[in-house]
Amino acid sequence: MPYAIQGKVISNVSLNHQVYRMEIECPDIANEAYPGQFIQIGSSNEASPLLNRPISIARIIPGGLQIMYAVVGPGTLQLSRKQEEDKLKIIGPLGHGFSWTAEMKKVLLVGGGIGVAPLHALAEALYEEQVEIHTILGFNSQKDVFSQEQLAKWSKKLWVTTMDGTCGIKGHACTPLEGLVSISEYDHVYACGPKPMLKALAKICNTRHIPCSLSMEEYMACGIGVCLGCVTRILNQNQEETYERVCVEGPVFSSREVVFDD
Repeated sequence: MPYAIQGKVISNVSLNHQVYRMEIECPDIANEAYPGQFIQIGSSNEASPLLNRPISIARIIPGGLQIMYAVVGPGTLQLSRKQEEDKLKIIGPLGHGFSWTAEMKKVLLVGGGIGVAPLHALAEALYEEQVEIHTILGFNSQKDVFSQEQLAKWSKKLWVTTMDGTCGIKGHACTPLEGLVSISEYDHVYACGPKPMLKALAKICNTRHIPCSLSMEEYMACGIGVCLGCVTRILNQNQEETYERVCVEGPVFSSREVVFDD
């Protein structure tokens, strides 16, 4: 059940030139949250910006949540200026997150850009289940890299890729799958990031018949399924195209469900 509450900022620190990590005291939401879900945050009590910001849950901590967000507009800029003890309007937890089974022994996590954020809670939960975790993080450049050390704590192997080659392997997040990493060794693949990355990963996993869960990034105005601003094309059980709301039916879908533009 989602709550609408006033959360209290515990900490708010910069991770790189654009990404921040905030911890928020919100025990009611934290008690019901699970990996892959998100929250809606009001960045200001003023009239602008009017809409809340959808932000994925990075980690579930005692009595609260950890989020990571990129400063890309006025709302997230206001968030970056929040200090300890400041209050925030929060609605959550929202959406359907990641799932896994006790039979899984080895999984691959793939994150691109700010899509790295929701992989933290998943990696922590799978690590506690003694699942072997391999992780690929994709960024544009070295200055964009964040959370490499934190995710390495839960990952037996971790690769970083950058488009300009200034850190790790040169190329996009799927580049290691072109020879360095064998996709067939994994029981499941989980990913979050830009659509081109998810599309390429879905094609690889679907072709090799590897189960793959994709956390879709869409702009959400309401976050509760009312505005229909986040609908995405999905194949239903009858293999017919339909539209589903990323905020309610998602944000996590099977790679076989999502219809990407050609």
